[in-house]
Amino acid sequence: MKLSVAIAVVFSFIGVTGLSGAASAPITSKSPTQILAISMAAMRQAGSFHYLLTTSTPGLAPVSLSTDCAVAYGKQTQSLGRLRDTISLIGKGLYVYANETAWKENFGVKHPTLSDEWVSVPQSNKNYVGVAIDILLPSVVRQIDRVRGLKDIGEFRVNGQLTVALRGAVTASPAEFPGTQTLYVSTSAPYLPILVTETGSTQGEKFTNQTIFSKWGEHFVVNRPSHYVVATDKTFP
Repeated sequence: MKLSVAIAVVFSFIGVTGLSGAASAPITSKSPTQILAISMAAMRQAGSFHYLLTTSTPGLAPVSLSTDCAVAYGKQTQSLGRLRDTISLIGKGLYVYANETAWKENFGVKHPTLSDEWVSVPQSNKNYVGVAIDILLPSVVRQIDRVRGLKDIGEFRVNGQLTVALRGAVTASPAEFPGTQTLYVSTSAPYLPILVTETGSTQGEKFTNQTIFSKWGEHFVVNRPSHYVVATDKTFP
């Protein structure tokens, strides 16, 4: 099963730099809770965006998910070594195209029979929520907005863009792992998220996640497959 967030990149790769004595923008005078609310409203107003989500764990190669995200549809792709998969979500219709390696390593199917063809995953399948998470805009907003105990930890430049950083705790849920999340919000209107980082652990293994946002408001298309098979509890247990 895929993680809710994906690959971690060392901060020097994306240029996160702390600031001292930086001139404050108006948003920095607001409370962390107010800044978060303003940023989440800006995400909803944008209507669509792209994000690159990266997860790394000690001793394993980083894994990256590339996602185009809108209110009612989205598309997520992953390519790593021999692993390939594409997930399309149109309303509540969930479709997966994956090779044998992806079915085994990403989705935990020991003996895949659905490789290299489009597969419709019904909502009744126990894997539906874990696969569909973080593909639609409302889901991504909920993931960021679930953080508690927010603190303003200062201003930083992320790839040259001035941001204010908010840090808080992520509590565990059936689809999530406990950890700490840091959200970097642009200090320029419309105050959109630039970067989210997260650290935590699952099954005794520490992980680091990073999400980079881009392409706000850009139009993209996700087509429903013209032909697909329906996953069952036997083929996708």
